[in-house]
Amino acid sequence: MARLVGHFRGLTLEDVRRMRMRDYRALVDAMNEDLKAQERATKRAERHSGAPGVRRVPVMR
Repeated sequence: MARLVGHFRGLTLEDVRRMRMRDYRALVDAMNEDLKAQERATKRAERHSGAPGVRRVPVMR
């Protein structure tokens, strides 16, 4: 529950406690999707952050 409150600004622990289970699960699913998208963006940025002017070209065998 604390992770949800930290992820969604304006949400309080009391709000989470009063939610229906269906709404709670939907919120957890939304948070997981946000975290996955953030992880993909971070990996993409790391993959493309090479030295300036250097291209990474796959070698054909």
